Amino acid sequence: MAKFLKIPFPNEIAEQQKRYEDNLRYVQDLVNSHLGEPVLVVEHREGTGGCTGFGGRGQLEVNTSYSLAVPEQKATVNKSSLIIPASHYAQRGDRYRDAWSLRDGAISLDCLMLLSLNDELENPMPGTPGKSLDDLEQSLEVYAGNREVTLCFSFRKMEHEEARAETSKLGKAEFDDYIRKRGHPDTSYIDALKLLGREAPAPFKEELLKGKQEIVRRILKEEYSGKVSSKLLEEAVKLDMHREPLKFNNGNGVTVDVPTYVAELCVKYKIEMPK
Repeated sequence: MAKFLKIPFPNEIAEQQKRYEDNLRYVQDLVNSHLGEPVLVVEHREGTGGCTGFGGRGQLEVNTSYSLAVPEQKATVNKSSLIIPASHYAQRGDRYRDAWSLRDGAISLDCLMLLSLNDELENPMPGTPGKSLDDLEQSLEVYAGNREVTLCFSFRKMEHEEARAETSKLGKAEFDDYIRKRGHPDTSYIDALKLLGREAPAPFKEELLKGKQEIVRRILKEEYSGKVSSKLLEEAVKLDMHREPLKFNNGNGVTVDVPTYVAELCVKYKIEMPK
């Protein structure tokens, strides 16, 4: 694994030089063979958290960032860094907590990160002592293409290889059905693509719709019981359910206009709604 402060050039051994060149060429070819399609870059970096004062070593932690771009031009090399061209890209930190945000410019991968391509970096056990700066490690994953990135947002990493093998010869409709039946679409992919002006694949839209419908069911149930929780309404607002068109049939022959319904409840319970 590549260390943060270990400078490989120009005095590094020939083996490490070759690995860097091979990894750079692999990523460059991967990106260039999928122009106009999503490219997902996942960077893992070890760090130290907790108390480090008075000689304390703190605790070892791994911080992960996700960057998504749709390059229209070929990847280039600037000195020892690989540049994935884009006018902007979407980025987030923790997969389950942080929201996507739009960043200007291209994605840049330096030589140290490229050296760590596909290295295994395990999450430390709670309480694992921190490391010195010289010993901190990092790793890199790069995925490119509509199908490959869709698989990344539908399956855990340990399931990628099996899913890739099982879908390699499927047509588009069959591939989408596979994602619906076997995958667990992460609907935040919709948010990332929306920032980039792109449409999400159908299984992700359907998964989001199912989630919204479930929220409406819960709101109706809670309102029938006498009080709707603020947390549930805030969740609905976060999904823009107070303004995006959606009809919901409650099963009793009544069709609910969801944005009107949610907006009225937000006013009643004093829940702030972004315009």
